[in-house]
Amino acid sequence: MPKRSRVRQPEPTGDAVARWERLSAAVASPTWYDITGNGNNGTANNAALYSDFLFNGTDNKVLTPLESPLLLSSSTWTMQAWATRLGTGTLAATRSGNNGWAIRDSPAGGDLEFTSFPFSGNFGVVPPTVGWFHLVLVWTPGAPASLASYINGALHVTVAPGDYGAVGQPLLIGSGTAGFYNGKIDTVRVYSRALSNDEILRDYNAGKVAHP
Repeated sequence: MPKRSRVRQPEPTGDAVARWERLSAAVASPTWYDITGNGNNGTANNAALYSDFLFNGTDNKVLTPLESPLLLSSSTWTMQAWATRLGTGTLAATRSGNNGWAIRDSPAGGDLEFTSFPFSGNFGVVPPTVGWFHLVLVWTPGAPASLASYINGALHVTVAPGDYGAVGQPLLIGSGTAGFYNGKIDTVRVYSRALSNDEILRDYNAGKVAHP
């Protein structure tokens, strides 16, 4: 009888500067370990959020050491994450004062928005969604700079949000200019280059089993 061939699950793109994965954190510790070996470990203010990666909209956040030059507006970068939306709040941000950027869910049920500071407007990057979604943001500097958002492996929109000021603080997950995020955030990865369409689709397919 012929053997059945097993379908291999695609592997995620592996040259990230930081990768905080679902299985690299535990309830007993406030540390969300960076599995790249680059040492960019995140620190949660509430270790219990790692039991289900639910950011409660009240006080849960993860502070990372990831900052410039990677996240400067003059650099090309990609950030991706799996998330769900249960209410308002900030999914991720580098904003401090009038510098940096934020991805905010305000109001709930509408678009998830990207805002650069000094303020240049709110740009919808995620349409209304139900359940888990895979978000990829690709920043390309230029005159003007562009930000492309991909939802579940497909290009959603490309906008010109305006350059942001020098990064004011390291990357913060689950909190920022619009308050604390209400929903789940998992499998956050940051790259110092623009991922290709094929890489983004592969990463989406690689994560679908864990995020049904």
